[in-house]
Amino acid sequence: VPSGVELRGIHDVPHHTMGSGSMLHVYPTPGQGPAITVNANAGLKGLSFSYPDLRIDDVRDYPFLIQGKGEDLYIVHVNCRNPYRFLDLMTYRCDRHYVDYLSGSPLKVGVAVGGGSVQGEIRNTQFNPHYWSRFDRGNPFFPRGRISFNTLWTYQKENLDAMWIGNCRDELLFQNFVYGSLYGIHFTQQDGQGPKNTVIHGHGTDGSKVGVFFEQGDGRIDMVNSELVAMSSENKIAIKLGADYSGVARLINTMVWGDPSTLALVENGSLVLQGLHAHRHGNGLQVQRGEVSAINVNFTSHGDHLSLTESQAKATPVSY
Repeated sequence: VPSGVELRGIHDVPHHTMGSGSMLHVYPTPGQGPAITVNANAGLKGLSFSYPDLRIDDVRDYPFLIQGKGEDLYIVHVNCRNPYRFLDLMTYRCDRHYVDYLSGSPLKVGVAVGGGSVQGEIRNTQFNPHYWSRFDRGNPFFPRGRISFNTLWTYQKENLDAMWIGNCRDELLFQNFVYGSLYGIHFTQQDGQGPKNTVIHGHGTDGSKVGVFFEQGDGRIDMVNSELVAMSSENKIAIKLGADYSGVARLINTMVWGDPSTLALVENGSLVLQGLHAHRHGNGLQVQRGEVSAINVNFTSHGDHLSLTESQAKATPVSY
């Protein structure tokens, strides 16, 4: 999609795989790059995509469906039933990118953001297995018969990076949601640079293995009004700070439920929890190294609430 061009379908609002409309079917060949490249000052709007040959019992390592390549691009009201990798805003710098209501059921990567991008926005993303399993029955390119929800969901919980955030600055993630993933949201580095001054408002991770993973980086990341639900898997963690994370992760007004093995695992860095409600908490806050500040954290069940497992660990519980 060259600069100054919008590749447009019929939809002016968010839409579902079940709806009819403008749909492109993608058949990647070995060595192929992304199916769609969006250049600077260009966009996609109102389209649907499908991979007719990709099935959950025959998963193939396909490239990204969409790749951004420049500043001021936009992706609005775009659906894909079954992408392996959905949207790449990480390979190239895409300043001021704007994504609104990207929907579908990806298997490996949902949205990847990085490349040194500044002031981008990702809004209202919806990832859910039902985009794959519920479809227009009259479309001859879609499979006949029922799709195993549990097979799909289980694969996603061991493989899907729903929101993968690398080298970027002043990124806004607003009201995004995923049901079923390995990482609901994942912060990492590119070329030694992680996200800085990142704000996440209203994020929802549900039915996943790890709600949020701060793997690498040294900047501050703020998450406000988050839902983090880890369930139906092994080693389920609502909040994880990795050994290579040295930044500050602040979670304000957070709800945790489901069945987590651990509420928060802190291997390094600084975790600030303010106004967290834990319906279930597993073995609670596990601090191996780094620091936790817990302000008005509410546990509704008995058990281990806080453990400092190494001498480098520090915790400050506060209630008002």
